Amino acid sequence: YRFDVKNLLKTSNNSLEVQFTSAIWAAKQFSTETPYPVPPACVPQEYHGECHANYIRKMQASFAWDWGPAFPSVGIWKNVLLRAYNVAHARHVGIETRPDVTDWKVSVTLYLDVATNVTGTLS
Repeated sequence: YRFDVKNLLKTSNNSLEVQFTSAIWAAKQFSTETPYPVPPACVPQEYHGECHANYIRKMQASFAWDWGPAFPSVGIWKNVLLRAYNVAHARHVGIETRPDVTDWKVSVTLYLDVATNVTGTLS
């Protein structure tokens, strides 16, 4: 996800706080808000797992399986970055070269995050 937080930043001492809700609690809450049942409500009793996993987008095996315990996880699983730019930021540059009869062909793919409308020439 990308968010424009420039207007929230201070000159120094910025912090980022992330709050999580238990996957078990969220699944149970969603199950009570749905006007109809979505089976199965729970994993088989011999799994000793958690119910309502089908209401949230999580790996179903983390709510228990016949081969393992229930450990529904929650958290950040990729890097968190804070980037600031006034005009544009090159997110990804891909370069492909291939030989031609007498020279080389070069293809460049450029993905930009843009903060404002920009007119210009890429050369």
